[in-house]
Amino acid sequence: MTRAAIRAAGVALTAALLAGAPAAPADAAVSLTTKLLTWGVIGLDSNNVNTGPALFPVGARVCNTGSTAATGLTARFVWDSSNPYLNVSGPASLPLPTLAAGACRDAYFNVAVTRTSAAYLTARRFHITFSGGGATRSTPVRELYVEKLISQNRNEVLGISGPATMVLGESYAITVSSETAPGGYEQVETFLTLPTSIFRIDSVTSTASAGASPVSQPYLDACNWEDDPTDPDYRDCLGTGKAGGAMTTTYRVTVVGLGSGTSTTLVYDFSGSSYHYNTDYGDAPNLYTWQTVAPDLTVTKAHAPAEFADGGTGTFTLTVRNEGAAATTEPITLVDTLPAGLTYVSASGGRFTCSAAGRVVTCVRSAALAPGAAAVVTVTVRADVAATTTVTNVVTVATPNDPDLTDNRDTDTVRVVVPPATTPGTPTTDPGTAPGTADPDTTAPGTPGSGDSGALPRTPGGAAPGTAAGPGAPGAPNIPGAPGGPAQPLPTGPLAKTGAESGSALRLAFWLVVAGVLLVELGVPGPRLVPELARRRATRRRTR
Repeated sequence: MTRAAIRAAGVALTAALLAGAPAAPADAAVSLTTKLLTWGVIGLDSNNVNTGPALFPVGARVCNTGSTAATGLTARFVWDSSNPYLNVSGPASLPLPTLAAGACRDAYFNVAVTRTSAAYLTARRFHITFSGGGATRSTPVRELYVEKLISQNRNEVLGISGPATMVLGESYAITVSSETAPGGYEQVETFLTLPTSIFRIDSVTSTASAGASPVSQPYLDACNWEDDPTDPDYRDCLGTGKAGGAMTTTYRVTVVGLGSGTSTTLVYDFSGSSYHYNTDYGDAPNLYTWQTVAPDLTVTKAHAPAEFADGGTGTFTLTVRNEGAAATTEPITLVDTLPAGLTYVSASGGRFTCSAAGRVVTCVRSAALAPGAAAVVTVTVRADVAATTTVTNVVTVATPNDPDLTDNRDTDTVRVVVPPATTPGTPTTDPGTAPGTADPDTTAPGTPGSGDSGALPRTPGGAAPGTAAGPGAPGAPNIPGAPGGPAQPLPTGPLAKTGAESGSALRLAFWLVVAGVLLVELGVPGPRLVPELARRRATRRRTR
C-alpha cells in the first residue's frame, strides 16, 4: 500500500471515530468554527510574468455553533511568515454582519503576486482570524505557493453576466460560465477578480458537469489535496477523482465601496504534474465591466414669515434633495429638532410620514428618491417666548449607504418678537384728525355726541340743556338752525368744513340766531318772526 493510500485510510478512520463520538454540548455563548475555501496554489505565467493572472482570492468560512449571535464580527488576514513578493491587495480586515446562532458566513481577501521571476516557487504562510461576540477562532496556518502557470486552450470562459451598475449597500448575483475538458481535472478553481474594497463576497457557489456538485466555494478539490505545509505529502493528491467540464460559478456580493472597473475570470487546474490556466484571461468575452453608485442626500431649511410673533405660528420648509447618481433604496429619515420657544403643531409633505416627541420632529419616507429629485416637508410651529429672542433650528437627513455626510445637516435662525405692552385707557389718535383735536371715534365719556352712557341729562322738553331739541319740542321755536328747531343737514361741497372749523362755524350761527330773537323781543322786527310775535301779543292782551 502506498503512503498516500495509508494516509487516506487514516483520515477515513479518524472521521469515522469522530462521527461516532458524542457531540460536545453547545456553548450557551458564541462558539465559532472555521474552514478555508480556496486553493493554496497561486502563480504567474510560466513564460511571461507580465501577462496572465497575478491576483488571487483567499477565502474562509466561519460558523457560529453557539446559541448567541456573534455581534461586531470581523475577519482579519494575518501573515505568519515573510515574503516580499506576496502581499494583501485591499483591506486586510473586513467588517462582517452579525452572525446568528447556527449560521455561517464567508470572507474573502485578495493576495497579489509581484510580477517578477523571483517570485516563482516561493511561498508565504498565513491564517485568517474571526472575532465577534466575545469569541475568536482562526483557520489553521496554511501556505500560498507560487507556481509556474501554463497558458493553454483547454480551459475557457464562455461569458460573465451581472448588473453593469450596482448601488452601494445592495446585494447582487454575478454568474460566470466556463468549461474545461469534459472529464475535468484533479484540481480546478474558477474565480472572478473583484476588488474587496468595493465588493464583499458573501458566498460563491460552483456547479460542474464532472465531480461533486454543487459546492459552496470556487475551489473544486476532486483528489483530496494535501494543503498542510508541514506534511510530507504537501501539494499532493491523497486520493483520485476529477471535477470540471461545463461549470457555472455564481458570486453573491454586497457593494461596500464606490468605483468602477473591469473584472476577468481565471480558470486554472492541476493535471499531469503541471498547472494550467485559460488563454482568454483578460480578453473578451472574459471581461465584466461594472460601476458602483450611491445616493447622496442634502437638506436645506427656510422659514416664513421673516419674524415669528409670540403666540403666533410660523413654518419651516425642509427640502431634501438627492444629489447622487443612484436612487435611494432604503428609507429616508428627516429629524428636525425645534429649539426652546417653538412648539410643534404639524408636519407633512414630500411623501413623508411625520410625528413628534416633544420638540423632536421625525419624518420618514419609504418611497425612493430619484437622482436630482427633491422632496419638501413643511413644519408648522407656534412661538411661545417671554421676550424677543433669536432661536436656531437644526435639521438632519439620513439614509443607509449615503457616502457623503457633510451636506446632511442644516440650520435656520429666526427672530421671535414679543409686541410692546400698551397702557389701558390711553387715547389713540386717528391719522386723519388734526393735531390737538379729539378723535370723533374716541370722544371722552360725558362729551356731547360721544354716545357714551355719561352724556348730559335731558330736560322735560326732551333736549339736554344747551342742545337743540327735536321737531315740535314744547317751548322751543320751530326755527331751522335755532335751539329747538329742525336739525340742519351737514354741509357738503367746497364750502364744507371739518374738524375745529365746522364747530366754530356752527357756534357762530347759533349765537347769531339767538341775537336775532332778542332783537325781535325788544321790538326790532325780523322778516319771519314779526307775524308770530304780533299774534302772541294780541293773545296776551285778550287774556288780561
